[in-house]
Amino acid sequence: MLHCTVRRASSYLLYRFTKSCSPARYALDMISAVRGALEIVAPRLDANGQPIIWKSQQSMFSPSSATIMYSGQHGALAAQLYLFELCGMLIDSYERWSSTDDAKKEAEQGAIKTTEEARALFGECVISPRLEAAQLALDRCRQGNVDASVVAYIARNLMAVGTAAKRLTSSPQIWGAAFQPVAELMLACLKGLSDWTDIRIAVRFVLTRMVKVFDKDTLLAYLPQLLEEGMLRDGSREEWIEALKFFGLLFFQYGRALEDMVAAILPSFMGSILPQLSGQASGTDDAMALGELKRSYIAFIVSLLGNGLSASMVKSEPGKPLHGQANGQSYQPMLELILTSMITLAKDVSDASTQKVAVQCLHRFVDAFFGSTATASPKSRQPRVVEKPKHSDEEKERFFSFIREPVADVAFRIPMHLDYSDAKSVLVINEIALLATIMKNSIPSYMEYLRSTYFPNSLVPILGEDACSQLFEAIQSNNAKPFLANFMKGFYMEAKAFLART
Repeated sequence: MLHCTVRRASSYLLYRFTKSCSPARYALDMISAVRGALEIVAPRLDANGQPIIWKSQQSMFSPSSATIMYSGQHGALAAQLYLFELCGMLIDSYERWSSTDDAKKEAEQGAIKTTEEARALFGECVISPRLEAAQLALDRCRQGNVDASVVAYIARNLMAVGTAAKRLTSSPQIWGAAFQPVAELMLACLKGLSDWTDIRIAVRFVLTRMVKVFDKDTLLAYLPQLLEEGMLRDGSREEWIEALKFFGLLFFQYGRALEDMVAAILPSFMGSILPQLSGQASGTDDAMALGELKRSYIAFIVSLLGNGLSASMVKSEPGKPLHGQANGQSYQPMLELILTSMITLAKDVSDASTQKVAVQCLHRFVDAFFGSTATASPKSRQPRVVEKPKHSDEEKERFFSFIREPVADVAFRIPMHLDYSDAKSVLVINEIALLATIMKNSIPSYMEYLRSTYFPNSLVPILGEDACSQLFEAIQSNNAKPFLANFMKGFYMEAKAFLART
């Protein structure tokens, strides 16, 4: 048997070579040829009952991922996943090739297999053996024979199926029925083994790769159950980062079809992640992990807004109790809870990278409630137009009443605490200038609120009336972000120097 590293390199070489050659005509022969190498092997255990991990791989991955990917002498999943992805790529290329006129004629003559026969062969060689193996191992666990080796074996088989599905591009109507047993098996695993990190990792891994093959109805039926059964039970930062990325992918794929489901899961979801965001870092590595979690959370909210799901925040049940209310009788609306978390991140000058994307998220909030009813992604070669929900005048007024003062604090008080010798802080002031411009152009009453209420009560006592008049005039008369950003940078540098002298 080949050493783990050699086997992985060989599998990767075969995968890359096949991908570049696209041998669609011989795809089924290749799937049959690699069938023997697809057999998943359970990892061996050390004296402490833990899977043995190759020493050369221990430093490359987190302990939880390394257990599944690199434990075991000959069955390291890291090597085999290339082969499973290869099989998915091969069956997908055969499907496309078999739809050509020449291939159809050959199929009618019996020279090649039809598309239906090819799919059956793929299921027989790749999908069914893995599901059967995982089911047998799960039955063994139900009988009380649970150890780390069996759990890792179940996780490996699930991840293998998910990897094979990753390359399938046909519609969910074609593959949805074939992969529905995978959803049922994942649910069964979580019901009995959700305390095991390997199982939770495997479920998220599979869902991320099978979003395109699950039809909408299947996903809406199983995802709430998977969450309820403990897909995120541990709640570690690593798990939350992976989960937030998965939900972003889900929102992009299904958009407003998920509106009711998102509204239903937001209360428990936010109740679990917000304590993580407010945690304190205990060292450099922990601080980096916390920063990544905060940025992943912001990306999650941006994905909600960018895919037309802002109404989910309005429709969702209230979140945590309001501060100072007795017996939890009064609750903070979900929209306000999320806005509060985002404004808190936008005011955190200790992490300029996170602060910048938090201010950008506030842009998206204003656009979601006061912008046009459709938006497009400018980064895509073929921009995708997303229909936004139409918020009522009452919802818009409630939104503006809540954000006008804290957003003004972000725009006009936070710049006094930025370090303008730091390039990241300069990027923050650029986004703040854009936020001020968006608020002015999107909400007609915003400038009147600044003139009559915010500036006299909050800024004039600090900066003086003449300086505040100068700042107000610059915001009112300019829409160009570069000019306003440069003006605000110079203005607040002078203001900081003035305050330091006095």
